[in-house]
Amino acid sequence: MTFESHVKEYEKLKFKLKSIEVKESELRMLGGFPKSDKLEGMPKAKSASSSVENIAVRLTELAEQKSVLQEEIQTKRNVLENLISNVSNLIGREVVELKTFLPCGWKFISSKTHLSTSRCRHLYYDGIAEINLNLKLGE
Repeated sequence: MTFESHVKEYEKLKFKLKSIEVKESELRMLGGFPKSDKLEGMPKAKSASSSVENIAVRLTELAEQKSVLQEEIQTKRNVLENLISNVSNLIGREVVELKTFLPCGWKFISSKTHLSTSRCRHLYYDGIAEINLNLKLGE
């Protein structure tokens, strides 16, 4: 498994977590509307409370999924941090860490490290090559 595939898995897990948080938010908004008296006489579902109960059950399921995903994300992050810690060049290690964990561009990394953008990219790709070599040797 390469460093890039570890990063892709990490990003997929974060995306799934964000998706669950959006679903959770939508369900909370659905469950938060007060019942209106203006709808007296209108056709209703057989059990109005069952929809609230269904929302509560679904929220509980989402909370459990969210908890499991958060643990998986932390585990994958620890793996990535261990892989990155093996980069021998300290500045290269910082560049790889910034690019992996922060949603930032090369200009931000360049200003943070006080290096040119092209130098940051070079350090990043060198760091990834070193990580992949270590992964290959470790197999």
